[in-house]
Parts: sequence; structure tokens; C-alpha cells
Amino acid sequence: MRTHPQTVRNRIRRLRDLLGPDLHDPAHALDYLMALHTWRLLPENRGDRMASL
Repeated sequence: MRTHPQTVRNRIRRLRDLLGPDLHDPAHALDYLMALHTWRLLPENRGDRMASL
């Protein structure tokens, strides 16, 4: 993936602002991973990705 390092830092900072210190807590990692996968499967977030499947 070709993403500028500053873009990654900005996105991590935004996540840290939203989730607080739990972002780096391994006990919450599975919860965040499941939420992200579920969000990506929602119809309004699919976009054109489904056309390429």
C-alpha cells in the first residue's frame, strides 16, 4: 500500500482521539477488528468494491 507516512500518522491520531487509550490495548483488538469488518460489509460502505467481485 502506498500511503504517505504523514497520512498514516494523522489517521492514527484521529483514531486515538475517538477511542482513547483503548486503541493500543490488546484486549480490545478483536473488538475493533470485528467492528471494522462489519462496517466494511454494510451496504452503504460497499461502493464499487462489490462490482469487482
